[in-house]
Amino acid sequence: MIAYRSVAVATPTDDALQQLLWRSRSRNSASDITGVLVCEGNAYFQWLEGPTESLRRVWASIVRDPRHHQIVVLREEPISARVFKDWDLRIAVGERVSIDATVAAMESSNTQLKRLVGKPKSHADMSLEDVFTTIVLPRLIQVHARDARSAVPFTPTASIWHANADCGAKLAGVLIAPRDMESSSFVDSLLEQGANFNALYREVFEPAQLQLGRLWDQDLCDDFRLTIGLARLDMQIRRVNAALPAEHLHKPMHSVLLSTQPQEPHCAGLVMSSEVFNRQGWDVMCHFPGNDQALNSLLHSQWFDVLKLSQSGALRRDSRLGSIQTTIDEARASSLNPALIVMVDGRTFAERPHIYRAVHANAASLSALDAAPIAERLLEISRSVAVTPVGLAEVS
Repeated sequence: MIAYRSVAVATPTDDALQQLLWRSRSRNSASDITGVLVCEGNAYFQWLEGPTESLRRVWASIVRDPRHHQIVVLREEPISARVFKDWDLRIAVGERVSIDATVAAMESSNTQLKRLVGKPKSHADMSLEDVFTTIVLPRLIQVHARDARSAVPFTPTASIWHANADCGAKLAGVLIAPRDMESSSFVDSLLEQGANFNALYREVFEPAQLQLGRLWDQDLCDDFRLTIGLARLDMQIRRVNAALPAEHLHKPMHSVLLSTQPQEPHCAGLVMSSEVFNRQGWDVMCHFPGNDQALNSLLHSQWFDVLKLSQSGALRRDSRLGSIQTTIDEARASSLNPALIVMVDGRTFAERPHIYRAVHANAASLSALDAAPIAERLLEISRSVAVTPVGLAEVS
């Protein structure tokens, strides 16, 4: 089985969802695939199960679908019995449908979550929301409870730390203060509250980086203070990486070159990506080239499975899209790896996700936490499918 979450490039209409349902049902029925798709606004969660070869073919189609991006694999493993054996595909849609609750159902057998589900009903006359809350969640909880009996003890959902909505903005304000008196204390207070690695990255550091850029956009922060703020953020990221060590249980199986776009001075996003890839067991090299020739020379002298180019996560770099396309084209031509996968990140790509295709990248990661899973999926596809230099949507 495979379970994943992703983000639609554009929020799908009801007609678009119905067409998706019809096509997916036909495909799944022919391939002996069953499962469920949950839609919340422009967010997707899907659980697929069936024969390995059929799943591989269907997954290849899903990954190259240009209608969504930020694909993150949540679970991929053999299962002893189908969870949705009676559904070729069922879609649950609604404002109150929660992708996060769906993911939590895979990770938790919490009794509080079970109470939210309610009592099962007949399939007849059920709304899509009822299908989700009374059938989908209970089945996911049930399969997790069965698989978790021999797993590590469960940590209740209530104890998982999450940042306040304005936490990133507060950190940004501290980072550009006249004296660096409070940034370490601020981050230490979050660690004392039980902040974990993923939450700090996604809910504090990345929003703080973006907020610094927005302050600059609004002339509330000059170039000097922006530079100081990003340097202090870099320091705090490194402190957290040291404070929350990870055990590397596996030898590196893939190599990634993390590089700023030549002459890009902002590197906080690269530092975060480096730690995420390290924690996933990748062989990581970081590079800060002064020009394309320096990057090409490294790619020509050493094998890399993936090249990830970072622009500023704080400022838009739209004027540099042409140059990053040139960088990518030359990198592919210089690389020892003829099937080099190229990923990009930065504020420009976060705010205009489809742009990665225009610069000839295979994918864009909107969060440092998403980069390694996306790279792993692209590598898996490339083992049996030729990856072309015009983007993820062209993988076939």
